[in-house]
Amino acid sequence: MDKLDHLMRSYKKHGGKQWRKEQVSKIRTVLKFSNCNDLHQLGSRMIIQFYIHLRSQNRSYKTLMSYFYALKAGYEVLGRSSEPPRPRKF
Repeated sequence: MDKLDHLMRSYKKHGGKQWRKEQVSKIRTVLKFSNCNDLHQLGSRMIIQFYIHLRSQNRSYKTLMSYFYALKAGYEVLGRSSEPPRPRKF
């Protein structure tokens, strides 16, 4: 997970420190669930599977959206032109 810390270092330095630290922690949770070592390896299908996993644990839609916004920030840092998939309302 050192790659994630190195990648997100400049992101964590600006803005609300606690909030950004929580977002990086959420990205780390998604990576751990998907067995990925780097944010570059994370695909949309893996993210959707993570959302399904959260729904099976009866997590709220607001929780799923907080993970979406964390992943969106990670995509912006990577410079990806697309967004991560949004969770569906249930």
